[in-house]
Amino acid sequence: MNDVEEEDEGDFGDLDSVETEPCPCCGKAVFEQAERCPNCGSYISADDSGGRRPLWVVAGVVITVGAILMVWVVWGR
Repeated sequence: MNDVEEEDEGDFGDLDSVETEPCPCCGKAVFEQAERCPNCGSYISADDSGGRRPLWVVAGVVITVGAILMVWVVWGR
């Protein structure tokens, strides 16, 4: 019977070797191979995110286009 118990303990030891990483949004532990966080639903890596752009990229484009339009209006008179 001791042999069976030792084998069962060995099976549970495999769970300890599973790598986790913190979710970039909520900080909860997520399995390393997961695409999405089971807690908050956000994508773990930028490759899996579906092409959503960061806010600073969108803001930079809007500011640049606004500056070009202002220069064109002022110098166009």
